[in-house]
Amino acid sequence: MVGNTRVHLARVTIADPSQLRTAPAYDFSRDQTAPTTTIAQRVNAVLAINGDYYSYQATRGGYMIRQGQMYINKPIKGRDVLVIAGNGDFYIEREINEETLAKYEELGGIVNSFNFGPGILIDGEKCDRFKSVYNMAEDKAARACICQVERGRLEYLCVVSEGTDDSKGGGLTLEEFTDYVATLGVQNAYNLDGGNSS
Repeated sequence: MVGNTRVHLARVTIADPSQLRTAPAYDFSRDQTAPTTTIAQRVNAVLAINGDYYSYQATRGGYMIRQGQMYINKPIKGRDVLVIAGNGDFYIEREINEETLAKYEELGGIVNSFNFGPGILIDGEKCDRFKSVYNMAEDKAARACICQVERGRLEYLCVVSEGTDDSKGGGLTLEEFTDYVATLGVQNAYNLDGGNSS
């Protein structure tokens, strides 16, 4: 519990980077949503967490690669992008350009990227620039993030907090969520789509 909000944690260790996978609600030619449980059952996932918001990116832009395939190449200035390299390491990029992308060639390329954001821990340091850049950062809501414990280790942490409940209050601001995640001993953490999605 964080205050009066229940938080769920799942620590995951994988044997090979290829085990860290993504799946769309249906396919990327359709702008539809589906519950995370439905997607997880379809692909026989061991653990699933909601991630991005493709239905918004399709019209607004972003930098989206899924399982090595590029779907959207219109980076949005000012939005953090989580890049998952072919070796399983997490990098949170403040800007996507030729210079930042060049380093991924020697790391096995880019397998997945996420645009929801922001990065909440980068190289072990808390980030707080989201206060002025991201909508609803100050709202009490359900939150979700994915973390890599340490670069070079195929060990990750999925964190989901429950949202508001009219009878009990609850939910966390992004700053409260970040403060909690910072106590978990992870190197990089990236905020995912929360709210009803989580």
